[in-house]
Amino acid sequence: MEQYQDILVGRDAEKKHLESIVLSKEAEFVVVYGRRRVGKTFLVNTFFDDKYAFKLTGLAQKSKREQLANFAVSLNRYGGGAKYKKPRTWYEAFDMLRQLLEKATVKGKRVVFIDELPWKRSGTPAAGAPSLAQHSEGNSSVSFSWFPSLARYIPRSNTSAFRCSW
Repeated sequence: MEQYQDILVGRDAEKKHLESIVLSKEAEFVVVYGRRRVGKTFLVNTFFDDKYAFKLTGLAQKSKREQLANFAVSLNRYGGGAKYKKPRTWYEAFDMLRQLLEKATVKGKRVVFIDELPWKRSGTPAAGAPSLAQHSEGNSSVSFSWFPSLARYIPRSNTSAFRCSW
């Protein structure tokens, strides 16, 4: 991670926050939010050097069915040869993700990156994904989602959010 952090100019606070997450002994849930086009995805991809146990990018204004098909594509990309069928519900999708993560043989933290989660114009979570709460600020929106199949891995006290702005 160190060699790529040099290109993250003006992001010292964000890097410090992400470093504390990486060094933590606990599972963490982090939400990065902010206005469009300020470098949120670039920050995360650069900091983690695109090394993820799982990565999903939501599709712009697509149906729940299309979003779930996209989720299956990502499961199969990161599944190490396992074949995942398209989930019927978001709960089933995140249970499949739990199974993928339990089978992973990665040493250290397993980073799951879900990008563009609230990808509908209304600011609601991507195509019906379950949500605990929503926060909107100006032109930005973020959804804090809580999926029961993953909840036991992420204590609520280890949930944080930081605003990414320029």
